[in-house]
Amino acid sequence: MRNITNPLDELEAIIDSSGAGTWKWNIQTGETHFNEMWAAIVGYTLDELAPISIATWQFLSHPDDLENSAAQLELHFSGKVPTYRCDARMRHKNGNWVWIRDTGRVISWTSDGKPEWMVGMHFDITAEKQAELQARTTEQNLQRIIDSSTTTIFVWNLESDKLHLYGERVELFHDADDIITNASHWWLESIHPVDAKTMQPKLRQWIKSASELPLSRRYRIRGADGQYYWLKERMRAVIENGRVTKTIGSIINVTDSVNLAERLEALSSSIPGMIYDFRWYPNGRASFPYASEGVRHIYGCSPEEIREDASIVFKRVHPDDVERVTESILKSAEQETVWESEYRVILPEVGEKWVSGRATPISLPDGGTSWHGVIFDVTDEKRLELELEQKQITLERAQEIGQLGYWTSRIGFDDLFWSNKIYDILGLEPNSIEPSVEAFRNFVHPDDREFFDSSLAAAETTGEYNLEHRIVRADGQLRWVHERASFTKINNEDYFVGTMRDITQAKEYQAQLEELSETDELTKLYNRRYFMSQAKLAYYHLERFNHPSTLVLIDIDHFKKINDDYGHDVGDMVLQALAQYLKQSMRPSDVVARLGGEEFVLLLHQTELHPSLPRLKTLLKGIAELEIKTKDLLISVTATFGVTEIKRDDTDVSVALIRADQALYEGKRKGRNQVIVNLGSQ
Repeated sequence: MRNITNPLDELEAIIDSSGAGTWKWNIQTGETHFNEMWAAIVGYTLDELAPISIATWQFLSHPDDLENSAAQLELHFSGKVPTYRCDARMRHKNGNWVWIRDTGRVISWTSDGKPEWMVGMHFDITAEKQAELQARTTEQNLQRIIDSSTTTIFVWNLESDKLHLYGERVELFHDADDIITNASHWWLESIHPVDAKTMQPKLRQWIKSASELPLSRRYRIRGADGQYYWLKERMRAVIENGRVTKTIGSIINVTDSVNLAERLEALSSSIPGMIYDFRWYPNGRASFPYASEGVRHIYGCSPEEIREDASIVFKRVHPDDVERVTESILKSAEQETVWESEYRVILPEVGEKWVSGRATPISLPDGGTSWHGVIFDVTDEKRLELELEQKQITLERAQEIGQLGYWTSRIGFDDLFWSNKIYDILGLEPNSIEPSVEAFRNFVHPDDREFFDSSLAAAETTGEYNLEHRIVRADGQLRWVHERASFTKINNEDYFVGTMRDITQAKEYQAQLEELSETDELTKLYNRRYFMSQAKLAYYHLERFNHPSTLVLIDIDHFKKINDDYGHDVGDMVLQALAQYLKQSMRPSDVVARLGGEEFVLLLHQTELHPSLPRLKTLLKGIAELEIKTKDLLISVTATFGVTEIKRDDTDVSVALIRADQALYEGKRKGRNQVIVNLGSQ
């Protein structure tokens, strides 16, 4: 530590302790001198900035501020201001902008009157600028809030009796200035005489007490149009030396709310129920701050009895329903969803009744919840509903036993009603989709939709609807259903009322019976009966469309010897193996049947004889190459084919069969294991 005795050293110490950066600038030559603090303000040392000139300052300065700096310098150089002063930004070493207050003055001039040397200082005013910006932003935000609010802010100076108004003007202030002089007189002249009797003493007492608690009032004021408006006022006192000198507060025009409340009260008196405001507090307490007179009919109590405590209401709720109702209230509060509930109440001297409530929740700042809603007496409707439900249960039980669902459809519209059994038949949960004709059509099997559409269209003309078709359930299962419906009128509108029954099991039984009547039990091929029906169809296609068909009789060679040597069970295995081979070798359109014994028949639809011969010879060869495993044996067989073509002049199927049989006999006579053709007389 050293002693400072030189005045210059003393001045330098003062400057250093002030945190100011100093500079000296030769305006004519550009020569500059800076102290270390000048550089430190922007995060550098002088060595880091060397070589330093006026260009160094210009480089670090914000481009937008250079013009203002130049203008301020010119004012000083011209003698218009005694000193130079400019607030400007400079780039800090870390990349941020810092605010600098740059001050200085010329200390020497050239012989021709030009400024020569100038000295000055830099002060870091970044914090000041930020505080200024924050204050300006806060002021702007506050002004925006006031401007956008429907509230009038006021300051009443009791000493000058002046009322200053800010923000939105309510109707009563429309002909007033921002400042109302002689405010006490103006207020007494404007307030409703009835309200003045209570409001004036209340205000005087509050001012006299110098209370720190706010004063809230509601009263009517005559507006500029001569009408009275309801105002809600809230204000606090400014207390100086133990007495109130000013009041600061807000005024809101609540006329619409008051009028609405009056209309609501009038409306509630005509409603067969109650309108209410229900509140649930964080500590579990409940109350009805507002309840219309209808509460007497719903809960058998007065609005005053439940205004602070709703326990009497919960005591009136049926014991079996009170837990459910309480849970529904808590759920509505937690999820912020509309509360809806039907429940029973038990009233003294009245007994049990049903009520239905609906209310919208609003979360409150204290953590509680408020509901605004209505509750109606629905006793008569509920009794009727319960009777209908019992009848519905009986009907649905009968439908379940009969696998029968019912539906109604308004003619000309897409709306549809289904019973739960129809949902079940479709593989759906009840009410999982909205019933409609189009929705049901989506379940109809694609191959049956044209039939379904035409039947539905015809029903609108004939009034009758009776069809069997397939559906594809939601789980992919194929089902058969039988629908029947007839035309009727409901409330003067045209409807179809119908039923739908799942007949899948009956269809399966029917298919099994048809299969038994058309299928050979041993080989599972078609039998003679089915073959004869298909042969008749082939004759029809020949006559109508000129589509030829080829008929092939197949007989296993030496089959009797197989039965004699190995037994009939081995013979059956041979028949089954040959049947399987024939079935998998033919086209889906071909008919493979067993006529009896070891004799089979092929009906090749829409196939001419000669083009089919290569395929038949391949089939014959394949039979000879079969290795049929039966017990411990490996058996091979051959067969003989008798082939003919169905002809127009055949009187019936037997004529073609005789030709094929003749060809078969000829093949046997010629040594078997061959294909013989018999076209008959040409």
